[in-house]
Amino acid sequence: MINNKKKNIETLAEVFQICYNNSKASSIDAFLKGNDLSKLLTSSDLQRLIDGKACFSKETVMAVYGLLPLKFRFNGIELNLFPQAFYRLNHRTGKQDDVAVINISLSRADAIYQEQTNKKLKFIKENMNHLRHENEKAKNPQSFIDACRRYYDKLSEQEKKRRNENRKLQMKQYREAHPESIKINNQKAKERLAKLSEIEKLNKTIQNRLRCKKYRETHKEEIAARNKLYLAKLDPEILRQRQRKYNQSEKRKESAKAYYEAHKQDIILKAKNNPQTKINQHRYKAKIRFQKRTGTKILSLLQALAEAKSR
Repeated sequence: MINNKKKNIETLAEVFQICYNNSKASSIDAFLKGNDLSKLLTSSDLQRLIDGKACFSKETVMAVYGLLPLKFRFNGIELNLFPQAFYRLNHRTGKQDDVAVINISLSRADAIYQEQTNKKLKFIKENMNHLRHENEKAKNPQSFIDACRRYYDKLSEQEKKRRNENRKLQMKQYREAHPESIKINNQKAKERLAKLSEIEKLNKTIQNRLRCKKYRETHKEEIAARNKLYLAKLDPEILRQRQRKYNQSEKRKESAKAYYEAHKQDIILKAKNNPQTKINQHRYKAKIRFQKRTGTKILSLLQALAEAKSR
């Protein structure tokens, strides 16, 4: 079977091993029952291919290639299998001892070639650069990430902004055009998250928070400008009601209390050095004095004057 550390398909047998394993079929017969390979291969043919004991003739090898998937998933990566590579694997296998050529009808193989292989070869030719790019990315993910980072660092701020806006627009258009696909992907993500252990979930949460924190620090001004623009578009009265409701919530009170306890000394020092603090303290003392002393006397005098005028 294929080594779980390899990042390439090196034998013809591995091609069919991967196809069979990915299908999760209970048997070879069950696998062929729902697969186009049954048009050219029998169960015994497929078993010999998996065991590395069979290959194809030059006349039929490309017909078989037309029935295979283009993308092969194994060892956590996904590679595109090109026709030249498949032909080379078949040729290499045919030169080994105890390998027999599978007997396939030439007329049937030619019909498959015309019906399916030609379409597949045309698609590969039109998308060759993209498919090769996908393979390089799968085989060397870190080098691809480094190359993207170097490219991004060379861009000007205006080019970065335009690039980010284009990506957001493309994602928005994709979401609008493929709502069902987005829904399926979100469900798969939830299922993957549910399968993680508590330690893995905690580690994922920490990593996400670190990334968000780094982003906020790096794009502080941009986020502030975006928030300011968003708030400016809102109705002032609705905004005041929303802010009042948020300030009165228990969560807000708890977070404010926790922040004060954590930064108590800094807050006191900042207030002490603020000139407005003395003014506020003076106003507060005047207010208390009025409520407890001056206010009662003034109110009683006003009441007496009002009574005197009414006589």
